[in-house]
Amino acid sequence: NPTCQSARGLSLWAQLAPGHLLAQLACAARADRLEYLFEGELLSSADLVDKGLARELDHSLDAASLLLVPHLDRIYDAMMERTLEREGDGHRWVNPALYGPWVGSRMAAVCELEFRELVRRFYASHHPGYSGHYGMIHPTPVGLFVTDSGGRLLGRHAVTLQRVRVDPQGEVRAYFFNPNN
Repeated sequence: NPTCQSARGLSLWAQLAPGHLLAQLACAARADRLEYLFEGELLSSADLVDKGLARELDHSLDAASLLLVPHLDRIYDAMMERTLEREGDGHRWVNPALYGPWVGSRMAAVCELEFRELVRRFYASHHPGYSGHYGMIHPTPVGLFVTDSGGRLLGRHAVTLQRVRVDPQGEVRAYFFNPNN
């Protein structure tokens, strides 16, 4: 779903910064635009009408999504476009700028790290048995590579890691939120 980045933003703000979400809604309703500062450049969704991945929205969506997703989608697309020539995953720069200070500026990408190093970092920062039983402070944006049974890439999808906990049976479980579910 091309709106997963925007939907994830709405979910994160609803949990972490409801005042920010309400301000975004008011701005989009009043001015029919959202403005974001990305590395010193002011991006206005009103100036980016040719940007964005979502060409149509399902009109049975909630009012907040119908109002904000078109603007957020254009802003996200413009930010990602500005990172295309950089080495590494553009989300390293885009996620903190789009989602706000609740999202860390450091990230690990499986396409940039050896798999063992990625697993080591995940355990050190999220696994209760290796992180000193410190829980997550904020939900964490996660990108998934979706493949078929033969391992062929079908697409990418944005979800949120909500928490990592030991369940009643003693198994460590990671709980995700799928914004398009």
